[in-house]
Amino acid sequence: MRIKSFVHVLCYQLVWEATLLGWITGHFWLGPLLSLLYLMLVLWDRKNPIDLALFGLFAGMGWLVETMQQALGLITYGPGLFAPWWIVPLWGGFGFFCGYGLQWLRSP
Repeated sequence: MRIKSFVHVLCYQLVWEATLLGWITGHFWLGPLLSLLYLMLVLWDRKNPIDLALFGLFAGMGWLVETMQQALGLITYGPGLFAPWWIVPLWGGFGFFCGYGLQWLRSP
């Protein structure tokens, strides 16, 4: 169980770093690509349809939060009112991280 939690932590960290690196270098597709691979890994390992809903829920909520922050001027990604598309998969991966990467905190 702890090894799977570690794998989820590692996968989310890779998604986060790839998203940041992609944003800095202009390769915006890098983070979403790794996030998609992370999604496929979770669906292959768990085979639970709830996981896709978890990914979508966190992705949608994250996009809404980021868009509100952009609209209020708390954060700036560039011109426009809405959050950039490449941040949506990052939030979806965060949903998996919260659901599976932190499981080791629940078990003794």
